[in-house]
Amino acid sequence: MLKLNRIKQKANYAWRVGATGFSFASFGLGGVAIGGLVAPLVKLSSSDLDVRKQRTQKVIKHSFKGFTEMMVKLGIMTYTVEGLEKLKNSQQELVIANHPTLIDVVVLIGLMEQANCVVKQALWSNPFTKGPVQSAGYILNAGSEQFIQDCVHKLQQDHAASLLIFPEGTRTAKGEQLN
Repeated sequence: MLKLNRIKQKANYAWRVGATGFSFASFGLGGVAIGGLVAPLVKLSSSDLDVRKQRTQKVIKHSFKGFTEMMVKLGIMTYTVEGLEKLKNSQQELVIANHPTLIDVVVLIGLMEQANCVVKQALWSNPFTKGPVQSAGYILNAGSEQFIQDCVHKLQQDHAASLLIFPEGTRTAKGEQLN
């Protein structure tokens, strides 16, 4: 019996490693597909830059929702949400969150009706995330006064979207409180 449990543990570990690798690959390929295929098609759909950004944000929202559901179905992630209605119905609000895992932003954007997001330079220039991030009109955290003006402008200009910010700019260490 002990040997059977050990075999099950190793099989479960192998599954989780494989499913996690598959998830990383899917995320990267999804980013390339949105940036290289979807964003150019969205660009053709309207001459209005704001409409194109909103449409790209919707594509990202649904992609992130699907990605989250895929990870749950693969058995490599579970999550619970408290205050879902507030998050779903947020409009022109500032959503400030801790960042304990790699996919916090993925889960949150997938749950929100529409979200603008503040992103760090690494995502702005990464070949897998650059296309979606820039096409959606997300705000680059350049650490300048212009950054604050960009955030205010997004909240005033886009009457539907809330602004999602991870103020620490990096993942929160386990057990650490938001600064």
